[in-house]
Amino acid sequence: MPARTGAEFLDRLAAARTHVEIQGETLTGGVAEHPAFRNVVRSYAELFDMQHDPAYRDVLTYPSPLTGEPVATSFLMPRTPADLEKRRLAFKLWADRSLGMLGRTGDYLNSALMALASAADWFGQADSAFARNIAAYYEKVREEDLLCTHTLIPPQANRAVTGSQQAGGALMAHVVREDDNGVVVRGARMLATIGPFADELLVFPSTVLRGTPEDKPYSFAFAIPSDAPGLRYIAREPLDYGRTHFDHPLGSRFDESDAVVVFDDVHVPYERCFVLGDPELCNGFYTATSAVAHMTHQVLARTTAKTEYILGLVTLLTEAIGIGQFQHVQADLAEIITTLETLRAFGRAAEADAAVNSYG
Repeated sequence: MPARTGAEFLDRLAAARTHVEIQGETLTGGVAEHPAFRNVVRSYAELFDMQHDPAYRDVLTYPSPLTGEPVATSFLMPRTPADLEKRRLAFKLWADRSLGMLGRTGDYLNSALMALASAADWFGQADSAFARNIAAYYEKVREEDLLCTHTLIPPQANRAVTGSQQAGGALMAHVVREDDNGVVVRGARMLATIGPFADELLVFPSTVLRGTPEDKPYSFAFAIPSDAPGLRYIAREPLDYGRTHFDHPLGSRFDESDAVVVFDDVHVPYERCFVLGDPELCNGFYTATSAVAHMTHQVLARTTAKTEYILGLVTLLTEAIGIGQFQHVQADLAEIITTLETLRAFGRAAEADAAVNSYG
């Protein structure tokens, strides 16, 4: 299936049975129609529709190397400076649609998967199967245009101890057993932004792990469907208060929702595992693969769009009430302008100074 439309995104979400707990209510489906999610879900659907708009599709898509059909540009493995530019232009188009307010649009983690798959051989250090798994998973997400979320950190009940010591080691998500077909995971992770309406959850390393036997159960990277049995999202209080777009132009459209993820003995098949029981590989997960560079490339484009919006808004405010002549106001405006130009300079330097890494 090529790049999805907004309707296709909504259809898949309607068929999902994702377990979401929000403000005392439990959902097992129907997320797209719930008041906490329906508006932001439709903002995401608009992004998918942009991929098919003649004004944007040449930037937002490229031909799949597998089928030749259009797939999202955020999956494009950059081999040339022109590829980097195309990726940045695609990031900026999507970011401009939300004024830079949507922080976890699909292009963010698509960029991570692109870099990880390009470095598939690195995953093969532990087992050649992991190299095949990451390459196959990247291809699946690209061809099906899936929307991914990811977990960032373990819950921090006590910051004075490591994750493996939190609540006697039971709090942080960890592998409790293996079988012939995969591993079983129990515990919690956070902070899965857009988790309640994402297609897939990427459970990636985040904190530095020590190379001790105690850290082995916490050393993994894998992906599972958001409605996998035993998986629960506990969403925070929504910032969409049901008001109109006119009254609440940001909260009524762009509240992405963050969630704690609870694994109640979730079974993860081996073919969806990329690292298992190897703290050293987990610690090099982002840097050794260049994933962090490509994720940050997207972040930079989005932050530039957000800063442009803030500068425009502040300029209109100063003009509307006639305070542009005051020096402290001018100083505040100058600070925003400086921030914006710094971001643009970072983006230009990142692309101008780019070099081919060991994975091409």
